[in-house]
Amino acid sequence: MATPPIKSCMRCTSYLTCTDKQKNTRGHYCIKFKRLKEIEDVSDLGSVLLAPEHEDDAPVKKPPKKRSAPDSKGASAFGVSADEPEFDIEVHEEMPDNFILDAMQRAYDPHTNTVRDLRVDDTQLKLAKNYYDYCANLSGTRIKMPFARQLWICLMLMGEMCPKCTHPKAQDMFNIPVDLDPHKLARSMTLLEYGVCPKCGSTRHSLIQAGLLNDYYELVFVAGQRSGKSTVAATLVTYMLHRYLKSPKLSSLAAGIQDFTPLTMSFVALTATKALKLLWVPIRDMIGASQWFEDYFALLDRIGRETGRELYQFKPNGTYCRVFHKSLELLPDGPSKRNLRGATRACAVTDELGWFPYNPKPDEDADQAEERERANADEVYTALDNSLATVRTAVPALYAKGVFTYPQAMNLNLSSPASWKDKIMRLWKESQDSKLALGVKAATWDISPMYTRDHPFIVDKFNRNARNAARDFGAEPPALSSTIFDRDILAKLFNQKMWYRPSYENHVDKTVANLVAEFEPQQLPPAVLSLDAGVVNNSFALTLLFKTGDTYVTPLVLEVIPEDGKPINFPRMYAQVIKPIIQSCNVRLVVSDRWNSIYVLDQIREDFPNKVITRQITLKTADFKEFRALVASGQLLMPELELGIGQIETATDYRTAFKRYAASHLFSQFLTIQEIAGMFYKGEGSTDDILRSLIVASTALLDAKLSEYMRSCQTIDRSATSTQAVVLVGSRYGAMSVLGWNRY
Repeated sequence: MATPPIKSCMRCTSYLTCTDKQKNTRGHYCIKFKRLKEIEDVSDLGSVLLAPEHEDDAPVKKPPKKRSAPDSKGASAFGVSADEPEFDIEVHEEMPDNFILDAMQRAYDPHTNTVRDLRVDDTQLKLAKNYYDYCANLSGTRIKMPFARQLWICLMLMGEMCPKCTHPKAQDMFNIPVDLDPHKLARSMTLLEYGVCPKCGSTRHSLIQAGLLNDYYELVFVAGQRSGKSTVAATLVTYMLHRYLKSPKLSSLAAGIQDFTPLTMSFVALTATKALKLLWVPIRDMIGASQWFEDYFALLDRIGRETGRELYQFKPNGTYCRVFHKSLELLPDGPSKRNLRGATRACAVTDELGWFPYNPKPDEDADQAEERERANADEVYTALDNSLATVRTAVPALYAKGVFTYPQAMNLNLSSPASWKDKIMRLWKESQDSKLALGVKAATWDISPMYTRDHPFIVDKFNRNARNAARDFGAEPPALSSTIFDRDILAKLFNQKMWYRPSYENHVDKTVANLVAEFEPQQLPPAVLSLDAGVVNNSFALTLLFKTGDTYVTPLVLEVIPEDGKPINFPRMYAQVIKPIIQSCNVRLVVSDRWNSIYVLDQIREDFPNKVITRQITLKTADFKEFRALVASGQLLMPELELGIGQIETATDYRTAFKRYAASHLFSQFLTIQEIAGMFYKGEGSTDDILRSLIVASTALLDAKLSEYMRSCQTIDRSATSTQAVVLVGSRYGAMSVLGWNRY
């Protein structure tokens, strides 16, 4: 049964004008009591008696106060200035303390140009001018200031620095000494106050419209361990909560948000337990230690006792925080994409996103797949990011109206890296050209002045395991090929025109392909064709290689990736791909290093007797060493990349990312291959089929006997050839592909 509302003087329509000496706020009421209607907006102010009844004295008009001049975009400092605005209003001389003016000023919110929620009068609690003001002056002495570079990150993310009035050097984090006093940093920058520059008068909206300030709504913070990532998250979340609590309920200004829709701030980690321990506990403790929140909750407690209403739920050891009159809730959550969908969020924080699974394995059982899906990096990120869209749409519209108190709906992603292609590193690469995501990558000693690179703790970690220490504290993800191939050298070697590309055929139960001509050269040196014949999980890869002078040229790499449940159709592959390549590309040697290529080699010997020889080669340590030297010398040229290097490096599922881009997949395999005891092995979540076929081909051409045989074969000059014939291969659907010239 609901508790009946308490009759108190504050709920009487005559409260402002009553002169009864027994008038108070704790329950007294007289026979003249008339219940005041709940004030929801300006129209309800008509029910409040602002002057004594039957008063005939003539009003005295006070002289008007001057208002602030408008800025360059027409937005006035009225509503955003640090000082409360003055009003032109008529008052009676004998009314003590200008009670009408006081009442109107308490009802009016100068920062949003709206009427406050009069049921919760928080006018005595200050609104922070910006993030620095919140940390330095409002949060309380029990909360330590962020380090200088942590402060820089948060100010840039929240868009609270004027780029016109701040020296360009201070707009680069790495120009700021890591041990600089954060207060000195704030004084060296010109910070916006309530969304307006105190020097030039530019508003946040005008700076964004001019392209001078980015309207960030995402943080990608790749940082070493012990760099204070949790502190950054906690101060940002509590600052945003502070601004929401000091602003009118967002649904009252945003047409797209229902009044009953709760705005959620979610904190996600690899497990719900870690989300509670690593994210929620620091945020909860910071709220509990903040003087501002202590005062705010004390205000809600007092009003709750007077009205008999519960306004919030928050406990120092609790697992959530809810503020009912603002429709706000903060809580930790597990990484289930199903549970994360549906909410309307004002903020989301994900801890250690780089360590979430991102590449499900094809051979794992259903239970394993389900567990990995629960913590899948892409799914979790997408679910959270989509849930922020409603608020992200509403906030910029408020900027245009001069309302800057509501923070943008932020997606905060914090993590040390696991590998160069984990989710946090992919987001960081994408952020480099983004105006919506702030990407920061920094070692522990680049953020925290408590550590240096030569700190005994850091030195010991590097001495124990340099690779892991560089990852965990240096924020340098391990490039799996970091000690094998140089990325920049590789980029220069991929410069040849591709002769053919595969055209996949939609088949019912098997994976097959045709060829499409890309380029037809006039000169065809004798070439070696290398096969790496996968069937179910591995790809069927082919590489064509010939030598001209001291240069080894790879004009053709092909890959057929088996579709799920559709193994490679070997007979069709031979008839529609391998045989036409042998016929059209002056192939004189076919090599393979796998037993499952025996069928193909036998068929070649039968179809091309005395014209093509075949060999099966087992790779040894010396072969890998020779191949490394060949690449390092710059003598091995490969086909042009179909994709940008950034796209290649951030791809996670090679089956979809490289299905039609064999050269790009070869480049990826160069980057991910690992060396163990002198032998090459595919990297985690990667494959190596094309690269192995290329190594086998180069091994054949470096072999003394096979090299002598290849030199004995002639180069075909197409322009001088009198017997020319075009080879055509058709698919079962009638598509024809021009393959080249018939040699035999």
